Amino acid sequence: LEEAFAPCLVATRKEKGCVAYYLNRDPDHPELYVMYEQFRGVEGLAAHMNEKHTQTLLSTVIPLCEGDPTIKVY
Repeated sequence: LEEAFAPCLVATRKEKGCVAYYLNRDPDHPELYVMYEQFRGVEGLAAHMNEKHTQTLLSTVIPLCEGDPTIKVY
């Protein structure tokens, strides 16, 4: 999972609308990851979701997950 995220971490942090983009692993439950993302407005997030590196990441990572990922947007 971390290997699959590596290229997207680098590319996303270069996006104009990206404020923060971090993959975090729970130290008490090493099988659990939390992705923290912050973008400048909904437009920044929408642009990120349309990037090729984001689409590649999703198609690679989702099959590695047990069940559907939980996504919360604040």
